[in-house]
Amino acid sequence: MGYRSEVMMVIQGKRLKDVMALMDAAGLHLEDHWGSHEYGFVGDTFIFHAEDVKWYTTSNFAEVEMIERMWEFARDVEEQWPNSIDGRFIRIGENAEDTEDRDFGDDPWDLGHVQRRLEMPYASLLGKNDRETKRDRHEVQYEKDPIPAA
Repeated sequence: MGYRSEVMMVIQGKRLKDVMALMDAAGLHLEDHWGSHEYGFVGDTFIFHAEDVKWYTTSNFAEVEMIERMWEFARDVEEQWPNSIDGRFIRIGENAEDTEDRDFGDDPWDLGHVQRRLEMPYASLLGKNDRETKRDRHEVQYEKDPIPAA
């Protein structure tokens, strides 16, 4: 895994309250580990997003463990009550190959996705040429044998 990651998790469905009850029973409280700007609840949808975070699941980072446990609780709820909850988890590390993408449920694909794209600060220069020399391909004549024989 990369040193720093961007992480998003969305859990949605009529059994979201069961996930939260399991977290409470386990003593896991979002506000103990994450700021309110990193997560939210809207109806039957939970949204989590954090940037520039150390995301090591095999260590003792309590905030990472809390989100991982929430994911496990939600997955368990889906196994017990099929078609009741969908989840999507995406983590993007610093390296291009360091991407983690998990989901469960019947229709999790609209909950989030990774989008690869290039950003080019010099894109405005495309199509412009300030060189004095211009060559039209019709002006260039090709010889049949351009390399002289030895």
